[in-house]
Amino acid sequence: MSRNEIGYSIVSKTDAWDHEITTDASFSTLKWMYHDAAEGTAITATRSGDTIVVDGVFKGKKIQATDRIDKEPWYQDWGIGLKSFVLGNEKTFSFWSINPNDVKQMGKFDAKKEGDESLMMNDAATETQRVRVALQGFLSLFFSADYWFRKSDGVLVQSRTPGASGKPILMLELVAVEP
Repeated sequence: MSRNEIGYSIVSKTDAWDHEITTDASFSTLKWMYHDAAEGTAITATRSGDTIVVDGVFKGKKIQATDRIDKEPWYQDWGIGLKSFVLGNEKTFSFWSINPNDVKQMGKFDAKKEGDESLMMNDAATETQRVRVALQGFLSLFFSADYWFRKSDGVLVQSRTPGASGKPILMLELVAVEP
């Protein structure tokens, strides 16, 4: 993550895919670029006011989609986007996000602080804030995930999310932080 003239640039890469997110100073996503050559995907999603436009090629098919949203932020990287919520006093928070498994699907999510938990990490107790994120309304029956953020600085240290289309639960855990 690096600072830019309007906020931050967040770049993530694996052997299979890469994505770059441009945010404002509050970590609300303004632009998301995602590329996965093996699956034939190269998309760009951009927010302008209350509209998000997705354009490019997704799984080998050309797409262009426009979604109207409200004033709530768009977070494509929840671990970074929810940091200010975790460190703040609000108990619940709403935001938008694009489904990376079907980029024509945009959802509105509710984040709710579930309480403090102590997790063992690298043989030491780490005090965390557990946050449950779910699709709004009855759609919460179909998707919810848990995230644990370090209380001292709001850094995401662990997550548990359901796998897409019947795949197993995905668990992520922070192992080390590079200076």
